[in-house]
Amino acid sequence: VILLLGFSGNVVVAPLLRPRAFGFVATGMSFVLFAGLVSDGGLGAGLIRRAEPPSSEELGALSALQLGATLAMTALAAALAVPLGRIAAVTAVMVASMPFVALQFPGRILLERSLRYRRLVAVEMSQVLCSQAWAITTVAAGFGVWGLATATVIRALAGAVVMAFVCPAGLVRPLPAFRLIRPLVGFGLRFQAVNATWLLRDQILNVCVAALGGVAQLGLWALAKRLMEVPYLILQSLWRVSFPTMSRLAPDEPRATRLVQQAVEVTSVGMGFVLTALAGSAPGLVPGLFGSQWRDATAVVPGACLGLAVSGAVSVATQGYLYALGDAQAVLRATLL
Repeated sequence: VILLLGFSGNVVVAPLLRPRAFGFVATGMSFVLFAGLVSDGGLGAGLIRRAEPPSSEELGALSALQLGATLAMTALAAALAVPLGRIAAVTAVMVASMPFVALQFPGRILLERSLRYRRLVAVEMSQVLCSQAWAITTVAAGFGVWGLATATVIRALAGAVVMAFVCPAGLVRPLPAFRLIRPLVGFGLRFQAVNATWLLRDQILNVCVAALGGVAQLGLWALAKRLMEVPYLILQSLWRVSFPTMSRLAPDEPRATRLVQQAVEVTSVGMGFVLTALAGSAPGLVPGLFGSQWRDATAVVPGACLGLAVSGAVSVATQGYLYALGDAQAVLRATLL
């Protein structure tokens, strides 16, 4: 539902914007993802997979580290925005959302560990509803790309406010004490190295598309990626729960093994239906929903669908299990390859 709401928001705002605006936002989002990658450091994943629950002091130390890192990145982005022009200013606005995201991390760790996904849904539904309402209103009012950029901040702020209410610990007070989370660094770095590999791949691809084809071509690519969020409805749901669930089931090896096999079967069949329908309908779906200026984005869809069909089922079944065993290095090797 969350992804469909986001997709519906794109259907509303895309006819009001040029591909160049989506290219600006795609560039800014790359830096936002990089900021999140650096600030987290994979330490949260280490607390999720650990058998004993994290203490309030550990959560406070993690919160202090992430908040300090995101505030420093926000200040750096703001300083670089002045001399580098509009695209850097859009990026700086989007990066300013990260301190509010950092405030949510302790609550997310506790809710993920206890598999309380209803409360996480409340947080994320609030985020998407607030951000989409803001984006549609501001873009319709004529603010253009700035409406999309500031919607990123609104999304993070809404999530932090709602997390304070739904998490049993509320908003955890930052506590500068890195020694408390130092034991998590080894696994955390390997865990984040996997995410860094994918992020680096996406960033290099964005730079190459923009350099060879221009920002408008990057906008077409960005819209195609958003269209691919439809099949991600299946994958993201399973990726989301596989790691914390496998962390609880890892000691029961026969049960975990059966679950891995079932994940391959269910995901393969489900993805086959969705990807076939999307690839077949894309030539009419894209211009019909977004307008004729987006027709060239259709070319991306078949190849992207094939990639998900090959990799989706395997990654859903095995990645969470390997993380639960602490073998992030195996996932990293596969990702690099």
